[in-house]
Parts: sequence; structure tokens; C-alpha cells
Amino acid sequence: MAIKNASVRDSNVSVVKSLLAFNLFVFLFFKQVDKLTIPLSFVWFFFLFFMTKNEKNIKAMNALFFVCLYSIAIAFVYFFGGTQSLIVLFNDVTVYLIIYCSIASSMYLSRKNQGDYIIKLIILIGLINSLANIYSWVTITGGAVGRYNFASIINGSVSGNIEISVIAALLILSFSFNKKTEKWVLFAICSSNVLIILTRRIQVIYIIYIIFYVFCINHKEKRLSKTVNRLLVLIIIAILLFVTFQSVFETIFSQFYNLFDSNRADQIQRTLATRDAIEMFNSSHWLGVGYGNYALNTKYTDLASPHGGFFSILSEQGIIGMVFTLLFLFNLVKLSMWSAFEYNSNTVIAAAIITGVSALMFFTSNFTFLPPPNERAYYLGCCIGWLLIGYLIHNRDESLGK
Repeated sequence: MAIKNASVRDSNVSVVKSLLAFNLFVFLFFKQVDKLTIPLSFVWFFFLFFMTKNEKNIKAMNALFFVCLYSIAIAFVYFFGGTQSLIVLFNDVTVYLIIYCSIASSMYLSRKNQGDYIIKLIILIGLINSLANIYSWVTITGGAVGRYNFASIINGSVSGNIEISVIAALLILSFSFNKKTEKWVLFAICSSNVLIILTRRIQVIYIIYIIFYVFCINHKEKRLSKTVNRLLVLIIIAILLFVTFQSVFETIFSQFYNLFDSNRADQIQRTLATRDAIEMFNSSHWLGVGYGNYALNTKYTDLASPHGGFFSILSEQGIIGMVFTLLFLFNLVKLSMWSAFEYNSNTVIAAAIITGVSALMFFTSNFTFLPPPNERAYYLGCCIGWLLIGYLIHNRDESLGK
């Protein structure tokens, strides 16, 4: 009987691992399999619900789950009122299924001592994305550096999903490899995406990741580790390359300088998007227009979202959603800080930095943990974000003996 139970448990682990890997690849190649995204998320949920129903309640996440229920209720009200389409409603539910399945998969696999599998899978996804971007960059632009100057051959994203590449780069830096050369080659491949696709937000996030990681590792070891020494050498080499290729340096610098040019088209669009968000908040009596309904209620712009988590939540979830989202972010930052300074694992430190920075970027970019439901390009980041949250929660609870 014991052997049979062990076999069933092993089988369950294999199923969860396979479902997780399959869905991550679906989110990566969303353009090719767009019509499969919604039904596959239901299949994923169906299997996980029965496999993980006895898992511990995630108390720190209750605030965001309340936001989920609240926003679904608002979405139904707008749907029956004739101002929300059925596909938007399905997209809303799909995002919440992704959230549940991601964190449930992560905690389940971590409890089965499969935490490394989650990290390896995220690294693999980031590496494939990075190599595809490098190939697209060379074949489409001939190696010219610019902002949104090519689209990914994988999913057509003009940003190339480089946030995933940057996440993979930090996880590679923290992960233990048998061959050090392999580690630094993979790190260089993923990091290169920051230079070939000039996305200012991701470049800033990449720098923040590295600075925080160096600080946390040195805080833990009380000295400069070999990893940090090698990283500093790589940074010096990168700076020298920047100086050598002056045109690249000037192109990157001009992108940041343009942040202060209020007459640029993208800056005007963002200003108008913010104006739309505020009007939606006021016209809905502070209750929000419903998750995913931003694009259906715009007056001044044709953007699908206001490109900022704060105004997305404010316009679609209202004051109630904002309060509980901030409560969720508070818990998330607290979890990240504890994991970064109290847990003795470089990979956990890296996951904590990624999670904490994502929470703090809530005010300046689309919300990783509750993305625009009508934009498939954000589903992969959402899934990875919640995988890392589940990974951190399990390691914290295990460390505290809960």
C-alpha cells in the first residue's frame, strides 16, 4: 500500500511539472496558440484544484484574492449591463486561473522538493526568449540598436518579453552550475537583451537587480564573493564596450533623456491615458469600471491600459481594489525582505529581489501580478511572478517550521 501511494504521489508530481512547463511555453508562444490560452488555463486549473486542495491557506495573499473576486463581480455587472464583451470576461477569469495555478503549482512542487525545477524552467524560458530575440535582432535589423526596432519571432512582441530574459539572468547568476563557464555564457546571453532592445524600464530594473543582489550576497557572506568579483569584471567589460561603441551609448542615453520631453508622442499618450483613468474612477463613483474594461471606456487614447499598475487598479478596481492591492503589496514586500536577508540561499535571494522590485514597480508600469487581461503578452510574466511568490512562501514557512 505504501509503495502504491508513493507511486501515485510521484505520478502527481510529474503531471504538475508537465502542466506547468506546457502552459509556460503556451504563454511564451501566445501568438501562435492564442485560441488555446483560455481552454488550457481551465484544464490546468481542473487538474491542480484536485491535486493541491489540501495545501495550506495562503494567508498573505488573501487581500489580492479578494480583489479578484471583487473585480469578477464588477465584470459580471458590466457584462449584464451590456458594456462588457464575453471575451473580456473570459480573459478576466483566465488571469485569475493563471494566478491560482501558478502559485498552487509552485507551492506543491516546492513541498515535494522540486523547487529547483521551477527555477530551471524559468531559466529555460528566459534563455529561449533571449536567443530568439538575438536572432530577430540580427536578421531584421542587421545588428542596429534602437527602441522597439524589431518584433520577436516567437510571439511578435515589440518589447521581446525582455523582462523574462532579465529575470532569467538574475536566476542564472544565483543558481549553482556544475560548470562555471556555462553559467557565465548563459548569463551573458540573457543579459545581452538589455542592450539590443532599448526598454528604459527594463534597463533600470536590470541595474536594480544587480545592485540589490550584490548587496544581499555581501551582507550574507560579509565579504566579496567570487560571483560578485566576476560580476564586477563583467560590468567593467560592458562599460568599456559602451565607450568603444559610441553610437550604442548615445542611443541608450538619448532614450533616457527623452523621458523629460513632454512633447514626444509616447509621453502624450501616457498623459492622456492617465486622464482617461482618472475620469473612469470618478464616473464609476470610485468603484471602478471592471477589470479589463479600460479600453472600452477610453475617450482620449486608444491604449489597452494606462501602462501603470496604480492607474489600472484605480480605474478598473476602484478604491476598494486599491486598498486591498496595497495591502497585498505590503505583505509581498515584507515577504521579499525577509527572504532576502534571513534565508541562506542565493536563489531565494534572487527570487526575493525579483518579487520585491516587481511590487515596488507597481506605480510606474503595468502590474506584473494582475496584468491587463486583454494583452496576452503579459500572461507569461504574471505566471512567473506568482511561481516565485509560491516558491518564497514555501521556503519561508519551511524555515519557520510552519
